[in-house]
Amino acid sequence: MTFRYAPLTAQDQPAVVQHLLSLDADDRVLRFNTTAPDEKVVEYCGRWNHADDIVEGAWEGERLIGLIHLPVFRVGADLVGELGVSVAADRRKRGVATRLALRTLDSSRRRGLDRIYINFLTRNRPMMCLARRFTDDIALDGDETVATIHLDAAPRNDADAADQSRPSGDGCGHRPCAAGRGPCAAGCSG
Repeated sequence: MTFRYAPLTAQDQPAVVQHLLSLDADDRVLRFNTTAPDEKVVEYCGRWNHADDIVEGAWEGERLIGLIHLPVFRVGADLVGELGVSVAADRRKRGVATRLALRTLDSSRRRGLDRIYINFLTRNRPMMCLARRFTDDIALDGDETVATIHLDAAPRNDADAADQSRPSGDGCGHRPCAAGRGPCAAGCSG
């Protein structure tokens, strides 16, 4: 099975909406950190600024099976982004999120971003695994976790993050998480 990766534009918005609406209730909570009824998802998509945001998608034929939306904004003098990712449940554990993240990091560096934040629920093990592929700057605060990727530094293990062919100790096909914290959590969506 082959996936096509490409930046998403405003013309792809119907596929974006369809993809996000196809997430079940629990996946929506994990994606948005709160419940997200259909009308809120549609409203959220309508606020995207394709001229400034970085939006990457993974396609299988005509179906959008995964995406990263990175709104870009200023914090003081710094240009930063906040990463949100989703992958269709039937296409997880195939490296889609990792490949989308690598593309997003490359675009972010080219655009001159200083940092990327990833806010997620602490119970979202696949997001923790993805964050650990790119940073050790992860702060847990009860139910919420914030990972910060500092882009002024050299890329961290991007070659390893992209290599899905080397199995780790847990058999998920991903390298062990950073800083020797053991293998990827079971259920890592890669």
